[in-house]
Amino acid sequence: MPRPCTAKIAATTAVLLLALAPGCDKKNTTTPAVTVEDSSQPAPSDGGGTVIADAAQPRGARPEGNPLHVQASVSGLGDVLQLVKQATTAWNPKNPLDASAWVQAMLLQLGYGPGLWNSLDLGGVMAVDATFFAQAPTDDLRLIGSVAATNPKGIMEAMPSGQRPQPLGNGLWELARGDMRVLLRETPKTLEFALNKEDLARAASLGADVKGRRVQVRGSDLPPGLLGGFVPNILPRGLQRQVGAVLNEATSAAIAVDAGTDRDLQIEVSAAAPFERLGLSPLGPARSQATALEGRLPGGPAFVLALPLGSPELLHKAIDGGIKAAESMGLGGGPFEAPLRDAARASHSLLDQLRDDVVFAFYLTPRGEAAVLIAASVKDDAATRTATRDILNAMKTAVTGFNTLGGNNKDASFAVAALGHGDVLSIAQRCSFALREEWDPDNAVSGAVQVTLVDGRVLRHEVPDPLGSPGRPLDAPTLIAKFVDCAGRAQQPLAAEQATVLAGRILSLADEPDSGAVIAT
Repeated sequence: MPRPCTAKIAATTAVLLLALAPGCDKKNTTTPAVTVEDSSQPAPSDGGGTVIADAAQPRGARPEGNPLHVQASVSGLGDVLQLVKQATTAWNPKNPLDASAWVQAMLLQLGYGPGLWNSLDLGGVMAVDATFFAQAPTDDLRLIGSVAATNPKGIMEAMPSGQRPQPLGNGLWELARGDMRVLLRETPKTLEFALNKEDLARAASLGADVKGRRVQVRGSDLPPGLLGGFVPNILPRGLQRQVGAVLNEATSAAIAVDAGTDRDLQIEVSAAAPFERLGLSPLGPARSQATALEGRLPGGPAFVLALPLGSPELLHKAIDGGIKAAESMGLGGGPFEAPLRDAARASHSLLDQLRDDVVFAFYLTPRGEAAVLIAASVKDDAATRTATRDILNAMKTAVTGFNTLGGNNKDASFAVAALGHGDVLSIAQRCSFALREEWDPDNAVSGAVQVTLVDGRVLRHEVPDPLGSPGRPLDAPTLIAKFVDCAGRAQQPLAAEQATVLAGRILSLADEPDSGAVIAT
């Protein structure tokens, strides 16, 4: 997408999002036509005022073609922000991202009062419906919106001084933004806004019409050339041009995201464009159940990405293109020439062994450690293990060469380690884990291992009271030794002598004159 077009879309977004924001000092030369109803008339039963005025809007020459139509909504925002904090806490426990606090700080910097955030209903629906021309966003603009609120008036009162809406009566307000005037209406649960009375009457239905994912953005009547610049740079250049040419002809596009502390992350992206020119067949509806391959993954992944393989021809070309790109950047010579060649050869061999789906599973531990598991259905286990081991060996050779070039500086070196016994991996596929229904918190620490041999024999061993459980408590010396060992492996490890002293003080905590001093240690 050409950069001027990108700038236009950015400007359009800014106009829509900042229509109610401070900072516009352009003098308004249009005299508004405002008619206020008799305040003695009873207000509507829902607490909101009726639309009583048309704010005069400037209109320039109408651009050619159809205007771009954008519909966007967010629901359950509070839970989404809590998910961000929860996920970043797992990733970085010492410095998680508190998205809610970050947004509040940003609003304060923009001049809004602290009451704005507290006046929003973060469990409700925020929706906007806008029609405009991308090349002239403010000309013939149509804007309708609804904001869920616990205190609609509190939102307006929290706006910067001098930029607050002015009351017109019966729950209706007016906000002047340069040559633009926005009508607002407060109801018990929403703050609605639009540019004229007819559209304001439609604002009440925006939130009610939102169904499905928590975050939804849809654009229709897209102007030509709007989406071509969103092609990922990781694709080969030739494929980038082909995909960009197809997306430039897109007439509509949408993205829907569902996420929260009570649900899995789901992202759905769609577009209406001549994708058949890429040789792609229709994918059909999204799957709602895991495939057989996904069902064999260990439990608790943060997310799973399944890629239907289809024909590996494009992937073979991508590997060759990547090798040529590396060579053009001078990365294919010297100590990297042989491992680069070996990795490419082994990658081609591995692709030839894949059957259909390839699954990438991403896991996070409570300490924020990450692991990626790659699974696939293959034609020949032995050939697949050989190709995978060759790729890892090539990586190890390249890393060794890198470390050598760096003078084997331990502060600027890398290491590659791999499980070299394929039989161990094959056994893992036949292992399972289960919890006994009769177990309760008192004996959940017990465990049993059962192995069924090829000849049918069953080997079993059970430990009803593991060492350290209530039935087999550790003695003081063993407990201290375990504490010292764990303290030495902490993210901020303690020296053995320091940990030993601390363990002794903890065991005699009842005799300590100041228990807070022990905790502070």
